[in-house]
Amino acid sequence: MEKELERDRLFILTVRLQPRDIKRISSSLILLITILFVSCNSSNRETEEDNLRVESWKKGLRDGMYANLSQAINSGDCEAYKSASEYYFADDNWQEFFYYAFFMTKKYNCAYAHYDIYYFMNEELTINNAELSLDDGLRKEAIYHLLQAYYLNKELASEEIKEVFKNRNVPTLEEYKKIVDNGTKKISK
Repeated sequence: MEKELERDRLFILTVRLQPRDIKRISSSLILLITILFVSCNSSNRETEEDNLRVESWKKGLRDGMYANLSQAINSGDCEAYKSASEYYFADDNWQEFFYYAFFMTKKYNCAYAHYDIYYFMNEELTINNAELSLDDGLRKEAIYHLLQAYYLNKELASEEIKEVFKNRNVPTLEEYKKIVDNGTKKISK
């Protein structure tokens, strides 16, 4: 085996490249580099086109969300509100949506808006170094919105209702208001 390796080394050393061989190799290298450059350049163009398509798609969603939000606020369309709400949650801008949710609960008694208020109020946040968490009074307010959502659309809030009230009966809104006003029961999450 060593003899074969020695013979191969000698062969490599004795072979000299002719100018035409060098020309062929350099031409091949130039062609290879050109192909790589063109394919990378093409890939960059495709990426830019993809980014433009995604931005256009996002803009369409934003425009549709604003149209839905406008329709919800102007006419009380809860389905349009729900679509706008889903956009804000998907875009992780739900904190900005609190005002719209509050408005929809007060003006139109929209189940989805009540549910969103419950969700917003149960999120522990830090905004500008201020830690926002619920005390007992705010927790009761959040549960009130959950009950509103439940009685307007049982399917929407049924899981959370089971979690909050565990094995107890779910109170009516009037019963819950009495509980809160009298302070007779502590509702825990």
